[in-house]
Amino acid sequence: MIKSFICTDGKDYQTSGLDDADDFTLSNLIKTRDPRFEASFYEKPVPTAKSCYLFVTKFIPRSALDFLKIEGGTIAPEFSGSSNVTGYPVIRYAEVLLNWIEAKAELATLGGTAVIQDDIDVSINKIRERPIAPEAKKLGVTRTADMDLADLPDDPRRDPSVSKLLWEIRRERRMEFAFEFSRIIDLRRWGKLEYMDTEKNKDLLAGTWVNFAEEVSDELKDENKGKIRVMDKQGNFIVFDGKNKDKMKGFFYPAENLGRLKFLNVPNVNPYLSPIGTNQIADYQSRGYTLTQTEGWPTGLE
Repeated sequence: MIKSFICTDGKDYQTSGLDDADDFTLSNLIKTRDPRFEASFYEKPVPTAKSCYLFVTKFIPRSALDFLKIEGGTIAPEFSGSSNVTGYPVIRYAEVLLNWIEAKAELATLGGTAVIQDDIDVSINKIRERPIAPEAKKLGVTRTADMDLADLPDDPRRDPSVSKLLWEIRRERRMEFAFEFSRIIDLRRWGKLEYMDTEKNKDLLAGTWVNFAEEVSDELKDENKGKIRVMDKQGNFIVFDGKNKDKMKGFFYPAENLGRLKFLNVPNVNPYLSPIGTNQIADYQSRGYTLTQTEGWPTGLE
């Protein structure tokens, strides 16, 4: 996910004009990426975030994050679990804007009115104008450049079946709604569930970039031999063996992480549509009615 966030010049990290765009240390990502990166993640690797070392702060007020600076610290009860008092909007203006610009871009592919720069300015660029928190400014966060319809990024990671404009609109959704409700819904709507295939994309199971010797040296202990693993920029894995502390820098990649089970082209599984529960089918049957199962799923009542 961290590779999806655009740089402050509005480009993907591979085509960005920033000198250190391919430096994935968290402190640099905060300075070089869209402000939504800093607003979503803590500024340093966090070992207690065991699957990725990347602690999600998006749903926690900044005033409640001091516990991360204390060894063994825990979040205040009023910000965790069922006692969480943090408000969660059902829908917010950014979603309305992104829904609108995406719909217009999709309709344009079917003969509708083409998207123009004014459309981008009142939607995507309006969101990018969001004020930056004082705490974020102290960390070096700056505003992302406006999206320019005449100079869209030429992302080498772009799905060739998706236009540049739609690719960037979809990226905007991924940054804006990270860890919210929409990713799986969006992928189904776009017919792109293959993006979730961990066999095709090793990055899906990768955490944040960690320089263990410099940032979390306490984790390089004997009991973690064979347990800590990183992936370098070339996709090579390095496992901690007790003697290679200086080599332990890369994207954290838990040794125990397993790929996602096969879910595409599997008999009796339709990942794009949800099945109807067998209890509901049986209930209808007992009342003399037939509730037909979703196409692609077995009834389970034979």
